[in-house]
Amino acid sequence: LLFFAPYHRAQHPLADSIPGREWFECKQRIARLAADIPNMRVADFMIASPFTTRDENYWDPLHYSVAAADELMRDLAAAMTGEEVAGSNFDLLAPGMQPRPFPDTAD
Repeated sequence: LLFFAPYHRAQHPLADSIPGREWFECKQRIARLAADIPNMRVADFMIASPFTTRDENYWDPLHYSVAAADELMRDLAAAMTGEEVAGSNFDLLAPGMQPRPFPDTAD
C-alpha cells in the first residue's frame, strides 16, 4: 500500500497553483507506477475529507492526535482491501483515473 498522508486541509495547495499542479501530477504518476506491481494499491488521504477538515485531529498542521492515528490505521486497513467506503477519508487511485483536485479557493 502506498498512501498520500492526510495533511490538514489548511495545508493543501490551491488547484491552480504550482504546488497544486505538482501534487496532482505526482498522484497521477504514482498511480501509473503502482499499476505495474501486483496487488499494489494507492490511497490518497490528501483530500478534503472529514479527517483532514477536523481541527481536533491535529496537534499541528502535519501531526495528528492518537485518536486520529487510530482512525487512520482503520482506514489504511480498509484501503488494503481495495474497497472504498462512501464518505471515506481516502480515494483509491488507479491508472487513468484523475485524482481529486485540490479546491480552487482557500476555505
